[in-house]
Amino acid sequence: MAENGTLSACASGTTCNETLTVFDAQSTIAGLLAGQPDFPNLFARLEAALSGDGADFAASGPFTIDEVWALPLECADNRVYDSSYAGYQELIQAMEEVDTHHIHQSDWLAIFLSCAAWPYSTPPTQPLELTAPMLLVTADFDVSAATEKTTFAWSTQTPHSALVVRHGDDHVSFDLPRQASTNYTKQFLRSGVLPGAIDGTFVTMYEPGMQREAVPDPYCVPTGFVAGDVDSA
Repeated sequence: MAENGTLSACASGTTCNETLTVFDAQSTIAGLLAGQPDFPNLFARLEAALSGDGADFAASGPFTIDEVWALPLECADNRVYDSSYAGYQELIQAMEEVDTHHIHQSDWLAIFLSCAAWPYSTPPTQPLELTAPMLLVTADFDVSAATEKTTFAWSTQTPHSALVVRHGDDHVSFDLPRQASTNYTKQFLRSGVLPGAIDGTFVTMYEPGMQREAVPDPYCVPTGFVAGDVDSA
């Protein structure tokens, strides 16, 4: 703490909140739990805060509505059957067993950690079969939504739908105007007609009833801006 009673990090001119609130702590902890959580780092910060040095928690303001609206939707739909640390470790082990290319797609681990503290009852997960024709779009290595989940929904719950697989990485395909996957999506939205099967370099289209090929080796797929990785532009 600084002599004037504010946090030392704020006294040095750093942009932060002078008074540490519960919202500051929640915001910082949520960030530390994202991705592959570094628990020793988190525990060290908590210990420092309990000892009077809360500067690590002062750089973030309280959550705003645009940052939190998704969590209630996720936690109301995703029941956590075992919210213990042992349950979390079992989830990590189960993910590692199917992560043959060691991608470590971990957003669902963060959702688990957030929803483990959800204070309301959540109904058991039930499969939902949708009969309307839809177009599901995914990328081989989506950084935010595992492509396996999209494939599972397409093959088990949407029997009259088609699947578009963009060969590349990054999240969201619709805002990539040069991608074939975007063109097929727009055609479907305009006409309501599902596209036929296509096997291309940058996109593969599966008709209803087909079986998706295995996710390719990450070192053998198109990469960079031309493959939809907007972060490399």
